[in-house]
Amino acid sequence: MAVERTRETPLYVQIREELRQRIEAGTYPAWEALPAVDELAVHYGVGRITVTHALRDLAQEGLVTRIQRKGTFATPSVPSRSRTLAFIVPDIEDLFVCEIHRGLAAAARRSGCRVSVYSSERDAALEAEHIRALVGGREDGAIIFPTWGRANAPAIAELKDSGFPFVLVNRFFRDIPTDWVVTDNRAGAEIAVGHLTGLGHRRIGCLGWLMSTAIEDRLAGYRRALERHGIAYDETLVASIMDTGPERGSGYEPSSGGYDEMKRLLALPSPPTAVFAVSDRLAVGALRALGEAGRTVPDDMALVGFDNVRYAADLGLTTMAQPARETGEMAARILLGRIEGQNVAVAGEYRQVVLPARLIVRRTCGDRNPTGE
Repeated sequence: MAVERTRETPLYVQIREELRQRIEAGTYPAWEALPAVDELAVHYGVGRITVTHALRDLAQEGLVTRIQRKGTFATPSVPSRSRTLAFIVPDIEDLFVCEIHRGLAAAARRSGCRVSVYSSERDAALEAEHIRALVGGREDGAIIFPTWGRANAPAIAELKDSGFPFVLVNRFFRDIPTDWVVTDNRAGAEIAVGHLTGLGHRRIGCLGWLMSTAIEDRLAGYRRALERHGIAYDETLVASIMDTGPERGSGYEPSSGGYDEMKRLLALPSPPTAVFAVSDRLAVGALRALGEAGRTVPDDMALVGFDNVRYAADLGLTTMAQPARETGEMAARILLGRIEGQNVAVAGEYRQVVLPARLIVRRTCGDRNPTGE
């Protein structure tokens, strides 16, 4: 069909209404690609800008979804806004997750939205189901706290290509540009280890977790702090849960750790005098191992964690406090902005926020000099 140039109705409006009729009539079924812009321009005898204007209007109405480098897809019968956000998490009972939820739920309430929580029970396969159910689901957008590793990188990439709005928190994928909010894990680890060197420790161990961008950066911060203080990196002082933990391809994230890892460090001919644990969860396991071995903190071993979950104060644990609530609030604000804007982010437009961690000194790091000088 050629547009009628003699009509008062603008050309882009004529094209928009004709495409609307085709979509509503089922000529272009749901999630079927429309012809390319150039093809439509030739078909209607107009320029690319005119066609693009028509498609932009249809996208704002929700009748089509435009995916960068993929094309334009029909999305008829899009449900009305539910004013509900999804929060996908590894474990709803995780105290750090709970604090993030407090922040995002508060921000959502201020905007008149609710939050639905989906726990993957630390299982990557279940998390993938939750992610893939978002497109066509009842929520308007999602905040996702990914499980460890890269098991669900393909699911995240698919979600991004669909145009569904989402924000990652705590962990992200370096090769998949998205909106995300994280802690400055590298700088936080440097501060934690720097605190130990400031107390005179030179033989500083590290308890590692399952690999993710957060842990990668904390381990890098640990090494950088040693280097800055003239301490040689010693791999025998790094005991990771990956050494004896789940198979890398299992997709399952354990709920505890630190106990066996600390026992391995204590069994060394020359154990460390201080240990940096990349999470408070590992620090708890480490404290149990130290207690069973008859070692006390900080007299026999100084210990620093990372997170500052609620039980850290009760344990007297020196730790790096992550801004969990601020993370949730910032993620919610970014997500709500995406939803209200009804746009798909393009290269250079992603919001990627790094928040600082804060050292909280408690009794597990005493003010002493382990060298006796």
